[in-house]
Amino acid sequence: MKPQPAKPGRVAKPVIGENVSRIVRILLARDEMRQQDLADALDYETGTITRKMKGEREWRLNDVVSLAEVFEVPVSLFFEEPDTLVRNKCFRPALAAV
Repeated sequence: MKPQPAKPGRVAKPVIGENVSRIVRILLARDEMRQQDLADALDYETGTITRKMKGEREWRLNDVVSLAEVFEVPVSLFFEEPDTLVRNKCFRPALAAV
């Protein structure tokens, strides 16, 4: 998903990288959570999480801060390459296929 240029007279909204959804999948698997559990924790509708995971809606910075709180990880984790995370010793090797 590429950032959209701002319309004249408007400020572009921040767009977080495409990797956020993949990292969320890794963390969901790590914590044995479902998207419904995540939606409940974030006080979102399940459909909202589904659309964000599919890239149909953007992850915003406030979403990433909330995700970090739910998963008890640093915000910076969401700016790392997912492939690096699955090789990290704190993630189970089985997550490499996620």
